[in-house]
Amino acid sequence: MFFKNSSTWLGQGLITFRGIRAPVPFYTRWIVKEKIKQEVEIKGYIEKQINIYTISEELVVTLENAEIGLWQGIGQVKGNILLWELTSEDQSLKGEEYFIQLENGRIQTNAYFRDSEGIYTFVKGEIWEVIK
Repeated sequence: MFFKNSSTWLGQGLITFRGIRAPVPFYTRWIVKEKIKQEVEIKGYIEKQINIYTISEELVVTLENAEIGLWQGIGQVKGNILLWELTSEDQSLKGEEYFIQLENGRIQTNAYFRDSEGIYTFVKGEIWEVIK
């Protein structure tokens, strides 16, 4: 999977926020090193979102984000699918992220996040490795 070797991945997709009818485009860059830095630019939002992932050999996943805090979870690999479930430190937010390795080398990404009021955000996209 893409997080095992140092590399850079670019991607794009759509985010569906509750209360907004049309999905909102986003662009992303994943910089994979010892930690994984994900930068997300959402159309219409000024601030770039930064997520820092740490993934152990046992697929223990930690996500840090300045706005939503610390999340932790466990991942698993099933064939060509990597997935993990995450919960915020205060247990008020939950989410799942799926990464599906496609035959063309790209990775399809799907995620959903739920807050304490049961409001969902859905994310669907695709990432591809930048060849140097």
